[in-house]
Amino acid sequence: MHVKDVLAKLPFEGTTGRLVRTVRRRSSDQMVKIATYHSISSRPSFLTDEAGLRHDPAEFELHLDYLTSHYHIISLRELVERLRAGRSVRHAVVLTFDDGYADNLRVAYPILYRRRLPMTVFPVAGVIGNEDLLWQHKLCWLIAEGHQSKLEEALLINGYPPRAAGESLDIHARKSFRADLPALLEEVLRTVGQSGRELAGRLRPYIEVEDIEQADPEFLELGNHTMTHPV
Repeated sequence: MHVKDVLAKLPFEGTTGRLVRTVRRRSSDQMVKIATYHSISSRPSFLTDEAGLRHDPAEFELHLDYLTSHYHIISLRELVERLRAGRSVRHAVVLTFDDGYADNLRVAYPILYRRRLPMTVFPVAGVIGNEDLLWQHKLCWLIAEGHQSKLEEALLINGYPPRAAGESLDIHARKSFRADLPALLEEVLRTVGQSGRELAGRLRPYIEVEDIEQADPEFLELGNHTMTHPV
């Protein structure tokens, strides 16, 4: 068991509690802290809500209030530079945003820019500009629109194991999927008169090129999150 797991289980009363808190603080001071987000939006979305990937802007502001009162928010680039130079990362935290949702730059970025805080966004390169939907979001759309039976049928035809009676399709259990799933999802979309490209063009859930061009590079970094977010 990891030391932090042991410490988390110890009582906090009396001398033992003070010792535990001291050890935990010293251990924490030596750790790199990265707070990872996905979507920052006040609007519910089938693309993010079931997986718990959306934070309300007001909630995000509260997170920032806490973080800025206890830590120094730095860019990922600065963190890397500190580590390479052997400098301390004590009380430093990095804010990152995965997948490249449009609200990263339209909602989160203005909040952070107002506070002069840096952010690092890891967009999936293949969907910047909304040229296509991520395979995860194709899956979410098919289920949200009531096409799960077609999806289940396609999975069975292509050799996926049948599900037990009453067992729902866990769209977040990636271990149950194979590398052929993205192409299979596109085929299912075609059977209901849709495509990833058409849905992305209508929903526009991802960052646009113009959003990137208009952001201040002093406060926005972009990282590599692959071309397709593969299975």
